[in-house]
Amino acid sequence: PQEKLSDAQKILKNTYSAQILLAKDDPEAAYALTNINLPSDTPRPVLAKYHETRATVLHEKTEYFAAAKERIFLNSYLDDAHMIYENYHSLWKSLSHLSPDELDAHRADDTGILTSWLELTVLYKTMLQNTMNLEDAIATWQQRYPDHPALHNIIPDIIDRSRQLPKQPLQVALLLPFTGKYNNASIAIREGFMAAWYESKYNKPIIRIYNTDADNVVEIYEQAIVEGAEFIVGPLQKSSISNLIKHGDIKVTTLVLNQYDGELDATNNFNASSLPAIIQFGLSPEEEAKQVAERAWFDGHARAISITMRNERGRRVNNAFVSHWQKLGGTILDHISIGQSIEELTNAIRSVLNIDQSEQRSKDLRNKLQRSLKTESRRRQDIDLIFMAVPPTTARQVVPQLRYYRIADIALYSISNIYTGNINTSADSDINDVLFIDMPWIIDLENKYSPLNRMIERYRKPTHSAYKRFYALGIDAYRLIPRIAELILQPSKQYEGKTGYIKLDEEGRVHRRLIWARFVDGKPELSDATGLN
Repeated sequence: PQEKLSDAQKILKNTYSAQILLAKDDPEAAYALTNINLPSDTPRPVLAKYHETRATVLHEKTEYFAAAKERIFLNSYLDDAHMIYENYHSLWKSLSHLSPDELDAHRADDTGILTSWLELTVLYKTMLQNTMNLEDAIATWQQRYPDHPALHNIIPDIIDRSRQLPKQPLQVALLLPFTGKYNNASIAIREGFMAAWYESKYNKPIIRIYNTDADNVVEIYEQAIVEGAEFIVGPLQKSSISNLIKHGDIKVTTLVLNQYDGELDATNNFNASSLPAIIQFGLSPEEEAKQVAERAWFDGHARAISITMRNERGRRVNNAFVSHWQKLGGTILDHISIGQSIEELTNAIRSVLNIDQSEQRSKDLRNKLQRSLKTESRRRQDIDLIFMAVPPTTARQVVPQLRYYRIADIALYSISNIYTGNINTSADSDINDVLFIDMPWIIDLENKYSPLNRMIERYRKPTHSAYKRFYALGIDAYRLIPRIAELILQPSKQYEGKTGYIKLDEEGRVHRRLIWARFVDGKPELSDATGLN
């Protein structure tokens, strides 16, 4: 019983409850439990457990500076040397998530014990890829802080990491399937990749291009290594990536152009490099669906219907949207998967809006009263959001039918596949007011008139107009090569790419934040970013 607990036991109860909430991926609720006043007579072991938990909660809430400060408090209650060592490493991990600008801002405000840590973190962030300058700067730092706890464990790791960072590769291999159904996509990726290579001015590597598929990917990969590749981009097909990871020997950093569905090795690291062996970079519709869920929730919607195609891709996209929407707190009222038949489409929309039920009620009433009645079908009133993941031809049928049933007060959101990438005002007027997510290369007019785009358009075949997004994938794949180390080591840093605002996590997954547009008079117009970019 709560009333029988001592003050120390109450703190412990809150602390362990917060840890359970963290395990359930609910740091906000965990934070509320640790936001308490501590009695002056609280025992040291209880204080240690409390501050360690609160520091972890703050880190999970991405309040990295506050988490580091909490680690300083925690250190006052630790007696074990190993625990002190682990605490300093956790403190360093939190500070490492801060950008150089954030670090400078905190340095201006902080005059306490964290000042030395903040100065060291700035050196790490700004000089890691220049080992000589980094070592000189750290030597100067050490003169000011000769007894600093980072001297014996963290600084040697920083210097080792700097020395191990790979340099710009002299030769890059591009592995793509130029036969079969992926031929056109591969050509677009290659042309974007090479356009970025031509446009770059300095340290241009030799590029070798290989035709590969799921059957020969391991052999071609080995051939590329033998012929001098120091970095590999590709393969593209999921089956090829799977075969390479399961049966190949990953000798150099490899930027695969899709997501791997299996589990990578726990570290995914080379012994001689701090970078992951496999970097995963793809145009994932599932990630787009999650960003749509975030934007819709941010905009104040709560009750959604999902409309996707009846295929494997539609199933994956719907699952991604539904799981993320529910995680945010939204409610899924219904989902329809549709094929190509207009009649089937009409019936599905009538059903999901409960139009057929409304008409059946009218029919039952007429039969009961045995007289002619003038009735009007009414749709369900509990929807405030419709999420769509359908191609343009289908969307041009779906949206007018939805509007026929008076959905003006329901917001329409979509992923990028609603837009062909080519302006067609007469056809796309049918999908006016739909808010959708896409990459800057497609909907930001600055890219349309850029020298790089003009170079690609000059040589692009008309048959490849549907593959515009793959040109952007090729451009970013090339431009990421020299930036991978920096992005991996600075999780808060992002690169403004053609496929989106790009970040890399420590496991080597590329995360793209896309931008928003709304169809107005049949054309996409950039929408506000609502702070999500």
